[in-house]
Amino acid sequence: MEYLLGFDHEGFSDIVSDLKGSKIRAGIRRARLAGKHIGRPKRPLNLHAARLLLSEGYSMRDTARKMGVPRTTLRRRLAS
Repeated sequence: MEYLLGFDHEGFSDIVSDLKGSKIRAGIRRARLAGKHIGRPKRPLNLHAARLLLSEGYSMRDTARKMGVPRTTLRRRLAS
């Protein structure tokens, strides 16, 4: 019946999708301007203990396991 009235569902859903996206981007922009953190929270990691384990001869993999974090997280946080 809608096709007789000239109602285009695909066009309408595109408009709704664009509106949602612009509202989301505006909200993220407002949050950033307010100084809020955007994204996932950082995992707690004791870098001093990690460096100590590495200096004692533990591998990066073993150190990450002992610290309870992924190896890439440990490597990235040690590099910064």
